[in-house]
Amino acid sequence: MATGEVATALLVLVPLAGAAASLLAGPRRLQRYIVGGTAAVLIIASVILLLDMAGRGFTALSISPPEELSTVVEALGIVLTVTFLYFGWRTRSVLVALFSVGELIMIGLLVASPGSEGPALLIDTLALVLVLITSIVGSLIAVYSLTYMRDDPRRGTFLAVIVAFLGVMNAAVMCNDMRWFEVFWSATTLFSFLLIGHARTDEAKNAARLALIINTGGGLALLMGARLLQYYHDTYLLSDLMAGGAAGLALLPFALLSIGAFTKSAQLPFQSWLLAAMVAPTPVSALLHSSTMVNLGVFLLLRIAPSFQGDLTISAAIALVGGLSFLATSVLAMTNSNAKRVLAYSTIGNLGLIVMCAGIGTPLAMAAAMVLLLYHAVSKALLFLAVGVVKEVRGSDDIEDMYGLRKDLPLVTMAIFVGIATLVLPPFGMFVSKWLISEAAIVFPLLAFLLAVGFASIVVYYFKWMGVLLTSVTGPGRPLRNDASLRAYRWELGALSAGAVAISVLIGPITHYLIAPFVARELLLPGLTDTLTLFTAGGELQAFLLLFLAIVVFLAARLFLRPAGGDTPYGGGEAVDELQVGGDYYLSERSASRISRAGTAASAVLVVLLVVAPLISEVL
Repeated sequence: MATGEVATALLVLVPLAGAAASLLAGPRRLQRYIVGGTAAVLIIASVILLLDMAGRGFTALSISPPEELSTVVEALGIVLTVTFLYFGWRTRSVLVALFSVGELIMIGLLVASPGSEGPALLIDTLALVLVLITSIVGSLIAVYSLTYMRDDPRRGTFLAVIVAFLGVMNAAVMCNDMRWFEVFWSATTLFSFLLIGHARTDEAKNAARLALIINTGGGLALLMGARLLQYYHDTYLLSDLMAGGAAGLALLPFALLSIGAFTKSAQLPFQSWLLAAMVAPTPVSALLHSSTMVNLGVFLLLRIAPSFQGDLTISAAIALVGGLSFLATSVLAMTNSNAKRVLAYSTIGNLGLIVMCAGIGTPLAMAAAMVLLLYHAVSKALLFLAVGVVKEVRGSDDIEDMYGLRKDLPLVTMAIFVGIATLVLPPFGMFVSKWLISEAAIVFPLLAFLLAVGFASIVVYYFKWMGVLLTSVTGPGRPLRNDASLRAYRWELGALSAGAVAISVLIGPITHYLIAPFVARELLLPGLTDTLTLFTAGGELQAFLLLFLAIVVFLAARLFLRPAGGDTPYGGGEAVDELQVGGDYYLSERSASRISRAGTAASAVLVVLLVVAPLISEVL
C-alpha cells in the first residue's frame, strides 16, 4: 500500500480500535493512554497524508477498496437504520420511526440499483482540510475530555463515542460514493444522539431526541437524493457530476441533498437541534460545532455546488437560506448573554455564510467558504473549551459573570481573547474569509444587505464580550495556576491558541496549496499566492506585517494597562454592583422567539421552493 493509503486507513481504523479499547479499559490511567495514543496517531497520520499529497502536487488521491468492504459498508448502513428504528420506539418518536422505515426502503432501492464504476474513496484538498480539522482539532478535544469528564462514572463510554466519532467523520469526508457517504453520515447522527443525551437528564434526553428526529429526516432526504442522482445522472459518484448543465427534474437530487445538508449543518429552519444540544458537556459542544457533525453538511454542499449553478432559482434559494441563517442568528447572539448559546448562534451563522457561498458558486465565493470552514473550526473549538474551563471554575458560562476573569484565570482569558480576535479582527483568517465573502456577494444587493447587518451584529456581541474580559473588577473565581487539577487544560488551550495565530500567518500558502486546487477543478480562481500575503484589488496585503503590528499593539496595551487591584466603579453617589458595570441590551425571550420564528418561516418557504422549483421548471 502507498503511504497515502496507509494514512487513510489509520485515520479511520485507529479511532474505531481506540473506542473499543476505551470501552474495555478498566483503570482510568489506561483510558488516558488509550485516548492520548489514539489522538497522537490521528494527528501524525493526518500530517503524513498532507505531506504525501504535497509530494504529488496536491492532486486527488483515489482509492478503490475491495468488493468485500462494500458489502460490509452496506450491512453497516442497515444496522444503523435498524438502530434508529429502535431508538424511535424507545423515545416514543413516531417521526424517527417513520424516517427510519423510509431509510430502510431507500437503502433497499440503492442496493438493488446498479452501481457506478469508479473509486469509492477520493481525497482531494477539500477532504484533506476536513481530515486535518477532525484529526487535529478533534483529537485535542478528546484529550481535553480526559480531564473535563474525570468525575463522570461513564467516562469510558463517553470517550469511546468521542474517539469513534473522529473515525467515522474522517471516513465520511473521504467518500466519493454516495452510498458509502450516507452510511458514515448516519453514524455521525447516532454518535451525536448518544453524546447529547449522555447526562441522561430529562433536558438532555429531549435534546437528543430532537437531534435524532431532525437528522434522521435529513438522512432520508439524503438517501432520496442519492437514488435520484443515479436515476437522472447515472452515477453515485460525486466525482462524476458535471459542472452546471442540469435542468428540470435533474435538479431535484441536488435540492434533496441540499436539504439533508441543511439539517446536518443546523441551518434555518432546522437550527433548533443544535441550540438544544448546548445541554451536553462542553467537549460535545466543541466537537459538534468545530470538527465534526455540522461541517459534514456544508462539506456536501461545497461538493455539489458546481452542479446546480446553471439554475438561478436553486442557487438563489440556497444562498438565501444561508444568508437568513447568518442574519437571524447574528442578531440573536447579540442579544444573548450565555456564552455557549452565543457560540452556538455564531456557529449557525458562520455555517450560513458557507451555505451562502455555495449558493453564489463563484470561484471567489467557493474559496471564501473553504477558508471560513478551516479557520472557524480552530477558533470556535478554542472558545468552547475555554468557556468550559470558566464554567468549571466559576460555575457559570454567562458572559456577565466573566468580569475580572483576566485576574482570576489569565490563561483562559488569553485563550478567549485569541479566539475572539481570530474570529473578527484583521489580519486573521476569519476576517479574511469574511472579506472575501463580501467581495463575492457585492453583486447581489439582498445578500450584501444581510451581510452588512450580520457583520455589524457580530462586532457588537464579540466586542461586548471582549469588554467584559478587559474589565478589572474582581470576580469570584480563583487563579488557574493555583489549581493543579486544571493545569492539563493549558496544553489544549495553548495549542489551539498558537494554531489559530499560526494558520493566520500562513493564510497565503494555505489558500494557494489547499484552497485553489479544489476550486480550480471546476472554476478558474485567480489571485492566490504561496507567499505570506494576499492579493487585493489595490495590490498585496501583507498579512504577516499586519499580524506583527497587532501583536505589538496588544503587548503595549498589556504593559501600560495593567489591572489595578480592588478598583470599584464610581456611581456618582449611587450604589453600584461591581459585577454589573456593562450595559444591558438583551432581548426578552418573547422578542427573541419572534425573530427566530420569522427567520424559520422565511427559510421554510425557501426550502419548499427548493423542492418545487425543479418540478415547475420541468412543466414549464
